[in-house]
Amino acid sequence: MRRSASAAPRPAIDFALVLAAVCAAAIAAWLRSGQPLVGSDDANIFFVYARNWLDGHGLVYNAGGERVEGFTSPLFLAVAIAAFAWAPWPELAIAAAETLAIAFALFTLVRFVGDHVLVGRRARWLALAWALSWPAFIGWTVLCLMDTGLWTAAIVAACVAVLRVVAGDDGATHPARWAAIGALLPLVRPEGMAWVPMMSAVLFAASTTPRATAGARRAAGLCLAAGAACALALTAARLAYFGYPLPNTWYAKVSPDFAYNLATGSRYLVDFLRASPLAALMTLAGLAGVLTLALRPVSREADEVAPLLLASTVLVATGLAIPVIEGGDHHGLFRAYQPIWPLLPLPAALLYRLWRHPAREPGRAATFALALLFFVGQRHAWHSHGPDAITIEIAHGAVERARGARLDRIFEGVDPPSIGVNLAGGVAFGYRGEVFDLLGLNDVRMGHSPGPRRGLRDHAAFDADVFWTHPPDWMLPQVEGQDFDAGCWLPRPGSFTDIVLDGLPRDAVFRSRYVPGWARNAHGERIHGFVLGRAFLRLHEQGLEVRRIRWSELDRVCERRQGSRAATAARADGTSGSGPRSQTKPR
Repeated sequence: MRRSASAAPRPAIDFALVLAAVCAAAIAAWLRSGQPLVGSDDANIFFVYARNWLDGHGLVYNAGGERVEGFTSPLFLAVAIAAFAWAPWPELAIAAAETLAIAFALFTLVRFVGDHVLVGRRARWLALAWALSWPAFIGWTVLCLMDTGLWTAAIVAACVAVLRVVAGDDGATHPARWAAIGALLPLVRPEGMAWVPMMSAVLFAASTTPRATAGARRAAGLCLAAGAACALALTAARLAYFGYPLPNTWYAKVSPDFAYNLATGSRYLVDFLRASPLAALMTLAGLAGVLTLALRPVSREADEVAPLLLASTVLVATGLAIPVIEGGDHHGLFRAYQPIWPLLPLPAALLYRLWRHPAREPGRAATFALALLFFVGQRHAWHSHGPDAITIEIAHGAVERARGARLDRIFEGVDPPSIGVNLAGGVAFGYRGEVFDLLGLNDVRMGHSPGPRRGLRDHAAFDADVFWTHPPDWMLPQVEGQDFDAGCWLPRPGSFTDIVLDGLPRDAVFRSRYVPGWARNAHGERIHGFVLGRAFLRLHEQGLEVRRIRWSELDRVCERRQGSRAATAARADGTSGSGPRSQTKPR
């Protein structure tokens, strides 16, 4: 018997409960982070483009600069533009929009689970408990204020829509729904161009099953046609406006070596499964379900379960495979796997139902025990101590915003010099001068520089030849009172900055054209960095106090500081033992 998509009772109450749970998790994650609601540094890149668009400069990173697509989601950029245009607190408006999107997606999921996977209301709340059991899910989809929230909501809701067609729900193949899904996914992220044909293939396969609705094949065709039309229109718009068919971030991040991408992407998948044993268990259950269907005949009672098990496994496998093909992601706590996280238990639950007919509602004790297992069984759980990768991401955004604002104050009343930085979101949001993104995400020349894009994932585009075609006035500016070492601001060998810039500050050519120094305004605020000679002269003529420092002097101070740090670290290891260190990006 087919179920109506709206047959289950109390949809409004269910949505209110899901929304309340997501809001509570978001507030708890925000309080746990101890950071202001400013988003990650990458989120601030979206905000820079939104502000420049509203100021009439177009889609540019620097006001008056080149057109460059340093963002990955046109639809999320539209959300950011609307928030900065109309909301008194744009970051809060974006967080609220992503909270609503995630709540809606999880609402569609829990309703589907109660209708077709494990019967009853307790099964629905188990699905919600799983989604919210990992703090990284809320951190990446809400707190970081990135396109991850919109992308996750779109994938979860679209996959549930596919599964409802497979289950034979009335109204699941409405033409407008599938035209919208096919058109919207490529607008949310470029990976939507891969998801649309996979979903269309599942819909087409569903049209051959006994329980399929009459419009399944038409839904597949509409989804594929709308996706292809949107992808073509988006590509044509990119070529006309930016001159390239893909976002600049793709050229700056992704290696042209497919084998290398597969190797790094496979390590990323393995790391994800190792970091979450429960996720690994769910993945293995999906494989076991496929093997079960292949090796044993399907009973008449399992006619509904078998297509759902196959379809959910294909969708989960698609979500796991796309980051592998792309080469993984450099962010901590597996940002690229957040869209598939809520869907991971579906094959396992359907396998349980396949083995045990008829499906029974989980008992109270079993429901409580499973929910507790979800929350305590995560390696990075809610009760874990110390800052996690989400906290560090948001801290980077807050620190870089403050750096940009301080730079703006220091250079107030003078012609602001151009600066070169390796974290390019928060600084550009707070600083009115030209910002040179040394990693190429927001610079066409650096983003398209030659090279294999190997090394630190997503941070391997720097090219010295491209850098010297337009060197910034100030390199790696640091502001006193923030993360500044008053004696040595030379990047340490082996640090994040040293690696991504290929040791540039130690290069002889760099040292012949740049000199260490500082500038101070009338209020005593001081900036340190590496400065071109002409920039020193210009700032001095405009009234700032400036001072040059000899390279030999800086090198001696840095050697003494590094020797002192090494001795301190050795004493600490000797007294407290060595242990895992936090993975941050030292400047």
